Amino acid sequence: MKRKVPPKLGLLLLSCFLLLCTLQAFSQVSRSISGHITDEHGQPLPGVSVLLQGTSQGTTTDQDGFYKISASNGATLVFSYIGYDRKTLEVTAGSGGDVILAVDKKSGTLGEVVVIGYGTRQKANVTGAVSSIKGDELEKSPVANLSNAIAGAVPGLIVNTNSGEPGADDATILIRGKGTLGGGSNTTPLIVVDGVPDRSFNRLDPGDIESFTVLKDASAAIYGARAANGVILITTKRGKAGKPVLSFTSNYALTQPTRVPQMLSSWQYAQSVNEYDNLIGQKPQYTAADIQAYKDGSDPLGHPNTDWWSALMKTWTPQTNNVLSLSGGTDKIKYFISGQDLHQNSMYKSGTDYYNNDNGRVNLDIQATNNFKIGVDVLFRDEYKNGEAPGYDANGIFNQLWSDYPYLVPVYPNGKVGVGIGGGPGNSMVYVLNGDLGYTHDNYDFLQTKTSFSWALPKITSGLHLDGYFAYDDNWNQFKGFNAIPPPAYSYNSTTQQYDEYTSTVPGSLTLENTKQINKLVHLQLGYDHKFGKSAVSAFVAYEQEQQTYTELDAYRTGFLSNNVTELSAGSAQGETNNSVTTQFARQDYISRISYNYDDRYIIDYNMRYDGSSNFPAGKRFGFFPSVSAAWRISQEKFWDPNSIVDNLKLRASYGLTGNDVVASPFQYLQTYTLATGQGNGYYYGPNATQQSGLTPGATPNLNITWERSKMLNIGIDAELWHALTASVDVFHEIRYDILVPPTLSTPDYAGISLPDENLGRVQNQGIELDLGYRNKIGNFNYHINGNMTYAVNKVLYEDEPANVPSYQQKTGYPIDSWLLYKADGLYQTQAQVNASPHPNGSGPGDIKYVDVNGDGQINALDEVRTTLSPTPQIMFGTTLGGNWKNWDFTIFFQGQARAEVLVQPGGLNMAEQFFTGRWLQPGDNTYPRTFNGPTNATYGSNTYASTFWLKNDAYLRLKNLEVGYTFASSLLKSISVQSLRIYVSGNNLLTFDSLGPSFDPEAAYSNNSINGRYYPQQRVINLGANIKF
Repeated sequence: MKRKVPPKLGLLLLSCFLLLCTLQAFSQVSRSISGHITDEHGQPLPGVSVLLQGTSQGTTTDQDGFYKISASNGATLVFSYIGYDRKTLEVTAGSGGDVILAVDKKSGTLGEVVVIGYGTRQKANVTGAVSSIKGDELEKSPVANLSNAIAGAVPGLIVNTNSGEPGADDATILIRGKGTLGGGSNTTPLIVVDGVPDRSFNRLDPGDIESFTVLKDASAAIYGARAANGVILITTKRGKAGKPVLSFTSNYALTQPTRVPQMLSSWQYAQSVNEYDNLIGQKPQYTAADIQAYKDGSDPLGHPNTDWWSALMKTWTPQTNNVLSLSGGTDKIKYFISGQDLHQNSMYKSGTDYYNNDNGRVNLDIQATNNFKIGVDVLFRDEYKNGEAPGYDANGIFNQLWSDYPYLVPVYPNGKVGVGIGGGPGNSMVYVLNGDLGYTHDNYDFLQTKTSFSWALPKITSGLHLDGYFAYDDNWNQFKGFNAIPPPAYSYNSTTQQYDEYTSTVPGSLTLENTKQINKLVHLQLGYDHKFGKSAVSAFVAYEQEQQTYTELDAYRTGFLSNNVTELSAGSAQGETNNSVTTQFARQDYISRISYNYDDRYIIDYNMRYDGSSNFPAGKRFGFFPSVSAAWRISQEKFWDPNSIVDNLKLRASYGLTGNDVVASPFQYLQTYTLATGQGNGYYYGPNATQQSGLTPGATPNLNITWERSKMLNIGIDAELWHALTASVDVFHEIRYDILVPPTLSTPDYAGISLPDENLGRVQNQGIELDLGYRNKIGNFNYHINGNMTYAVNKVLYEDEPANVPSYQQKTGYPIDSWLLYKADGLYQTQAQVNASPHPNGSGPGDIKYVDVNGDGQINALDEVRTTLSPTPQIMFGTTLGGNWKNWDFTIFFQGQARAEVLVQPGGLNMAEQFFTGRWLQPGDNTYPRTFNGPTNATYGSNTYASTFWLKNDAYLRLKNLEVGYTFASSLLKSISVQSLRIYVSGNNLLTFDSLGPSFDPEAAYSNNSINGRYYPQQRVINLGANIKF
């Protein structure tokens, strides 16, 4: 007899059967798997390949390391990333997709992520000439200005620091030398900070920087009309998921000049005056007794001897830099917060000059949903510089320092202040530096914001994403400069043995200037990343718009009768001035890139940019700037021997068009007018027929003004050998054309008109770059050596020069900024030599002998010749040696340059001592000419001509940076809840080897087209610091 199944039990069995079927069916249905890929340090990895094993279905992680893919339970995901171990993950019910990849030690640096234009890329798959350095390396240089730390650090950069003045020590930066005519911003690279152009990095705290990247070839065309001079990309640090990390770094430094000029003493000055008097046929001003009294100091009041440098300058100057940062977060919110306080005193004794820089930064990342992220970045920086009276910035002070006679006295023994070089208190260096002559207050505030989003769109299609950001920068400056009425100054009268008093009759004056600049930038970008089989495609299109508004308001009044009230209301209305300026500028850009990667062997990038600039007229306003770059990773080929000593080998090439939209002044295509009075201006109106202001036409417009363009070709090779040695070689060639130059040839002198600059100039720039690195270890000692060298040579191809200029004087065929100098042939030793050759009037033994280049029997401007070198070095190099042993670490960095020439020439009678001690006195002397400068800027003869005699080799080798650090063992710090503690000693500009002599630094600034010491000198820095993390 069959037993019946109870209805309730049958229903239960049926339900269980259906549930099993459902679960089985569900296990075969794909579901969405998302995750976050990081390295072993928690750093997100963009561009990781995520492939569904056994299929061609795959995707890649986004710039923050996130991915999303559809997969069924039981499927296997394969994660691969160059430079990291391959990893798999089985999909199970409820499993997550987060993966940590460990570095494959055999892959060297190929897995590093490099920042490129509008994205990131694994170093192994970079197709362009891109060099980068981590922010951690920049922190090792104890400088207040970040631009002073990059010389020699990255191949391709030509960097010179021409001043050590606090708050005014920006370096000049070129990428692969000069490629265009003109100067200033026309030759500087584009600076992009966190994707926003035109943000300076000079005053950023190195501790805020994640990476510093240089785009040097046509791959920079992604920045189109602004990329001809290269691009520098700065990426700041962001928070990472994990426990909060509080870090505090404190630095105390002492600075001093790299060179202290050796100036003339009183007796040397007096001797030079007598020699000059004899030269011009006058009675010597000083007797032998005077010179002896100056020399032995027997009459300090009547024959004083002042070393102005020692009297006014400190031996060491303090500098402090304190930085506090906090970083951390969760999967939903990550943050990086930092603050910096930097204070620098000037090197002036009793000076009121100082510079202060306060930085505050917040970088915030919010994962709003699985597919939507928000970023909020805010930087506020306040810079304040307190200086001396208007007219006495660093240039004014050092010009005065070199001009002051050594027989003047800063302060007499009785405390009375001595007169200045003008014979009164108005230019007394004591009053200049202690503030009695006035002051300047310069306050700069910078507010930089960026709000961004990234929206993954998997519901439309996997790999599609929409990104964008809005940047708002507000920069304003307040300047106040007051020229005060100084106290009396005194001069000792040897005849009366009394102090003569001198007072100033110049009333006080006040200058106010307020400026504000607002930059707005909108960027929208639609991107797509997809991997299928061995192929990967990445592409984006973007729209960008930028607007800049600048306003200025300034006022001036004089007639101040007191120094106590320094406001406009206290001055006189007579002679007052006021002015306001408003300028606007805009750009509109369309950007795109398509990239294809096959099996990490063949990579190609095509960049396109269509830029519009308000600098140009309609019809000339937009330009198209394409480029293509490709790479072949030969070592990934099947025929490559995996046991070869060459672990990785890649060939690269790029070619493209970039532009430069910088012009001397905007709207050159419009006819401008000025409201003016005076002779030839205005009109007469009214019963008394007084002159009234009228409109006067400005410069002739150029209706055809357009872009400066550059065609760039770059071929490179990257290699890694023995798992330890890396090498890169790049050869580049550039033709810059449509450069704005004056149409000199097109406009003869007799025409009597001045035409605007036209797009006529052409320049060639070419060279080679080398970059080598080696890492290894000996026991517990790990060490690395890195070296780089850049050789860049430019040549003017066309500059529309007048036809009557001799070929040997034309710029065409010679480097940009080549010298045009008289050709010297040593010094005349006898009068017979003078008589036997063409010479300027007044020449005699001890004077420079000039070559009659054109053979016309006389020495004049037609005998000047072009030089094959210029002040811009053709070679720049740097070498770093670093290592660590147990808890100790060290870094040694040498930097230098070669193939550059500068003029080193005395700027007057009060000159560097080397010109006095080396002067010609008798036949056989050949170092420097006889005395030819007199007091009060008087000169005699032709030795002041700019000639090859004064041309010096400006090559140098500098110990740029040295740092030794010690990190305390973590076991010693746990009890006080400290994560890490490192102390270090570092130095900057410690030693320099060059041929310019004891008074001049090879990076010295120019004054009157030559180096004569009249500038704030470069600084040597000795620093003690500590970093503690909680």
